Amino acid sequence: MSGLDDSTHENDPSMSSSLLFTFIPRGATFLDDGNVASNLAKWDVFASGLRMTRYRYNKHYHRLDAETFARDFFADAHVQSTFAVLDEKNATWTPIAGRFSPASETDGVTAKAVPASLTSVDVLERLRGTPAVREDGYINKQIDAEYHGIVASDVLRDMMLNEESEVIDEVGWSDKDRDEFLVRLFTHLAIGGALNQYEDKVDSIVDTTRAMYKSLLSVRRGANDCVEITSGVFRVTGLKGDIPPPWLFPGGAEAHPQSFCYLITDPVRRHVVVLYHKHTARW
Repeated sequence: MSGLDDSTHENDPSMSSSLLFTFIPRGATFLDDGNVASNLAKWDVFASGLRMTRYRYNKHYHRLDAETFARDFFADAHVQSTFAVLDEKNATWTPIAGRFSPASETDGVTAKAVPASLTSVDVLERLRGTPAVREDGYINKQIDAEYHGIVASDVLRDMMLNEESEVIDEVGWSDKDRDEFLVRLFTHLAIGGALNQYEDKVDSIVDTTRAMYKSLLSVRRGANDCVEITSGVFRVTGLKGDIPPPWLFPGGAEAHPQSFCYLITDPVRRHVVVLYHKHTARW
């Protein structure tokens, strides 16, 4: 897959701006799809702290250098004045300016590349006919269990939240499968927020995942007319600067599975989309 590496722009005069990152309108996205927006609200993802922003960048990056890209992004003055994080204590969105400022070369961002190679939802269809999901798509229920402050009332969510669950093996998801951006996105939606109005069937979760995935990633036609994903995806898990933490998810735990920040690059246009969600407890 292609990532940030795109030498075709190195001598492009349109990229000569002195600004490294420039905020741009997000354009048409999955948020404009009524069904998707309705589902995100139903699952307590949209209202609970989901935000998407887009920037243009003008510097050449190696496609696998997640931490350099992320460090430059969060240290950029324009980003700091326009990218906001949710402060759970105050229930307000606040720009990160003043929250994160690298104090030395050892400070910066913890980030890693996330594989995004799947061009179909076949891996999600493996859920059917397992202890998690019946062949007809109905999600199997269970006695309530709680993980990270989230109640799992069905086997699907228990499988995703319970590190000791054996259902994953029966579904046939490898560690590589679970690391794919498509599966990560599905997992975030299936778990949802604290006030998730859980689905009885898996179909709408799969459909919403597909719509978001297609909207967020860039593709091209490759050899034999096959679709290839050109986007690079980075997950940012923490910021380290010269003021007390946490910077990325203020008022909450940085490690909560439903608090996430993805940087999704389009190497052809040199755009980056930030998909940010801060898990918010409702009680």
